[in-house]
Amino acid sequence: MYLQGLFQKCIVPCLSISKKYGIKVLLSPRGELCSGAFKKKYKKVIYLTLLRKLGYLENVNFQSTSEEETRMVLKWLTFNPARIFEISNIPSLPKCSLSNLNKISGEIRVVFVSRIVPKKNLLYALNILSEIQSCVIFDIYGAKEDKDYWKNCEDVINKLPANIKVTYKGVASHDEIHSIFVQYHVFFFPTFSENYGHVIAEAFSVGCYVLTSDQVPWLDMNEYGAGNCVSLDNRSAFKEDILRILELNNEGYAQVRENCIAYSKIKLNIEDLRLKYNNMFESICLS
Repeated sequence: MYLQGLFQKCIVPCLSISKKYGIKVLLSPRGELCSGAFKKKYKKVIYLTLLRKLGYLENVNFQSTSEEETRMVLKWLTFNPARIFEISNIPSLPKCSLSNLNKISGEIRVVFVSRIVPKKNLLYALNILSEIQSCVIFDIYGAKEDKDYWKNCEDVINKLPANIKVTYKGVASHDEIHSIFVQYHVFFFPTFSENYGHVIAEAFSVGCYVLTSDQVPWLDMNEYGAGNCVSLDNRSAFKEDILRILELNNEGYAQVRENCIAYSKIKLNIEDLRLKYNNMFESICLS
């Protein structure tokens, strides 16, 4: 069994069945143990402790997708590093070539694509953009999972100056995600924590610059000129990067786009990932 996440209702029944019948299990926490997601943790600690005490994790293997997640798996789920396979998630890639977006100096199209919950930090993005005095188009895609949080976001949106045009665009389907990102110059994603960040990979793959927090595993994007990872404590750095991209003309942004796509090809070696996954599954089956 290949289980995704820790706190879904199906996890305990599946682990119980695997223990009873000796079925081998690969469990991927999918970022649920990372620091930004592991808040209000008291109930979670009790739950994880019970999983260990009841022996549900004794013969389970774990897939980690980052160094931070590996540390957290060792802390909460197993003391045996040999049972942890640290392998990146498999990103989706565009199925066809997409036309490039024009860039006019002094204007910028920015997008947020994620669940609308505190962890993803949309409110932070809105507050940063409220300080920009040039023309900004900011479109928001995502499920309104936390209604109170969305209300707080709306309160800020309603007070924005006329030069900041914000539109809620609904939920993006997986099939249209690449065609969405290609319509924007910046994917603004000041998340509190991501163990991987599929949307980040998808943005890079079509040449959309990524402005995010330093709580993601893509920390070398800065070196390639494909994006910027900034501490959430450094609000001015987020604003400065928006202003820098805003002032680029079409030629200047074309270089940014090339940087993003080149970085994507370097980081997303699908054939290498395929081999690593096959080796992981084979190792578990033969153990």
